[in-house]
Amino acid sequence: MSIFSRLYSEVRYRTTVVFLQAILLMVMFPIILLAQRGARQLRPNMLLILSDDERYNTIHALGGKEVITPHLDSLVRAGTTFTRAYNMGGWHGAVCVASRTMLLTGLSLWDARRSEADLNKMVATSGLWAQRLRTAGYETYMTGKWHIKADVNAVFDHVVHERPGMPNQTPQGYNRPLSPGDTAWQPWDKSLEGFWKGGKHWSEVLADDASAFLASAHSRIAT
Repeated sequence: MSIFSRLYSEVRYRTTVVFLQAILLMVMFPIILLAQRGARQLRPNMLLILSDDERYNTIHALGGKEVITPHLDSLVRAGTTFTRAYNMGGWHGAVCVASRTMLLTGLSLWDARRSEADLNKMVATSGLWAQRLRTAGYETYMTGKWHIKADVNAVFDHVVHERPGMPNQTPQGYNRPLSPGDTAWQPWDKSLEGFWKGGKHWSEVLADDASAFLASAHSRIAT
C-alpha cells in the first residue's frame, strides 16, 4: 500500500478525531503530527504534510492530466483547495527554506528572512507554532525534511529520520536528464541511493514513521 493510501486510511478510520491538512504532497517532505495530551478535552489531532514548492498541476485533480495521482485526488475531493495561494518566493535558491520558515514562524517573507539569522532565539522563547501548540497541550511529532536554521529536537517532542535539504546526490543524478537519451540515472536504481539511501525508499520511511506516530497518539488518547 502506498504512502498516500496508508496515511489516508489511518486518518479516515482511526477512532480518534484526526484533522488532515495536506499541502501538496511529494516524495521528500516533513510529516508533522500534533496529538492532544490526555482526553479531557475533545480537540482535533492535526496531521500536516508539507510539500514545498510543488506545482499544482503535478496533481491530476488540479489539472495535471498527464499524471496519475489517485490518492492525492481523494484528498482534493475530501478537502479544500486554495486556488489563489502563491509562493511568496525566497531569499536564495532554496525557496523551500523560506516556505518552511514562514510556516513555522507565522512571519511574512522578509520578516522571516530577518528572523532566520538567529531562529534559535525564537525557539528559546517557544515562538514557533509547534511549540505554541505544545504549550496548549499538544504532543508533537516530526519526520522528514527540515532544512532551516533551528534545532528540530528543541521544536518537537518526538523527531525521527530528520533529513537535510536534499538526499545524498550523485553526479549521475544531478541536473538530469542531459539529453532525451540520458539514462545514467533511473529513479528505481537503488545503487545510486538518493531517495533509496538505507535500502528503503524515503516515501516508505516517512509513511512508516507517520503510521507509528498515529498509532502512538491513538494509544495515548485511548488510555
